[in-house]
Amino acid sequence: MKEITTYGKKRRRIGKIIGALAGIAVLAALVVFGLFRVRHMKISGNSIYSSTDIQNAVMQDGLCKNTLYLMWKYKDDSRVEEELPFLSSVEVEMLSPSEVEIRVYEKPEVGYFLNGTDYIYFDRDGLIVEVSKKLRENIPKITGVTITKPIKYEKIPVRAGNVPETDSKKEEAETGSEKSMEASGMTAEEAANQEVFDAVVDITKILNKNELVPKEIKFDKKQEITLYFENMRVKLGKNMDMEDKLMVLKSVYEKVKQKEGVLHMEGYSSDSQTVTFKKGETEETLEVEKPKKPGEDEAETERESESETESGDVGTGAAYSESDGTFSTDADGTPIYTDKNGNTTPNVDGYQYTDEDGKVITDGYGYIDPYTGAYILK
Repeated sequence: MKEITTYGKKRRRIGKIIGALAGIAVLAALVVFGLFRVRHMKISGNSIYSSTDIQNAVMQDGLCKNTLYLMWKYKDDSRVEEELPFLSSVEVEMLSPSEVEIRVYEKPEVGYFLNGTDYIYFDRDGLIVEVSKKLRENIPKITGVTITKPIKYEKIPVRAGNVPETDSKKEEAETGSEKSMEASGMTAEEAANQEVFDAVVDITKILNKNELVPKEIKFDKKQEITLYFENMRVKLGKNMDMEDKLMVLKSVYEKVKQKEGVLHMEGYSSDSQTVTFKKGETEETLEVEKPKKPGEDEAETERESESETESGDVGTGAAYSESDGTFSTDADGTPIYTDKNGNTTPNVDGYQYTDEDGKVITDGYGYIDPYTGAYILK
């Protein structure tokens, strides 16, 4: 009977513990989901999108009403890219359990299309970030490229309408590119569209990186590109060597931006270092330096440093004049150098000793006796 009573007490004790733990869990949940609930949101860092638009986009996920969940979620940039594609990154700071500050980093709009009365703005990845009735300044307009129905947060739906399908197929057959397209699963039309899309994204991205803002970027029927600035035009040709071309354009832009005429860069390449500016019958050739890719300056500095170090090991080590001291050998035949202050060193290998005329006295394998002129091997 006593055992049954003891067992019953244990069960009641365990039940109380479980009940207490359950109570703590419920209390914790009430604290987390009740106390840590977003009631005030401050948006900062935005210049393109309104605070209301950003707040609505962030709060589409109902769980983001919880302060702690909101902070956790947007620590991962991949979630930002997936759910807020018009932003580069988001930082969430808790000001209090019920108030947060969201600092946003907007993707720059690098170009736009005019589609009827709508301005279709896109970012450096070719993603449509806004469809608006308002025209913004300092964003280049894309012309000569056809787009179909634009959808926000999807890629620009470009169509290579300027390239006849028959000519495209004929060229593909001649070059054997049909097999390549079949392997990639793309039709001739899809491949042509992708080529135009790549050209639009490449030119706008590189212009933005070099802080060059033309009024218009025009593609002609051959898909050759012309930039229209305030006073001049820049003919770039096809989408080849574009990185180099635009780096060169940036370097000469200040010289020519006030001039009226055409800057011809169609033939520019890493082998051809000249561009031509034409105004009517007048032609001016501009010499330009070969553009350096990012990191090349550092690499060149490292190579020069290594070269100096290597040459220092061979010929720019401690150099002594003949009058500074003398060479000799000890009882074991080890070469010894004694300078004018009486200091001696057996470390002849680490130096090249020179005379008053700069001639090498020792090269690490042997040395020239400064008195007899004889070359003595060590």
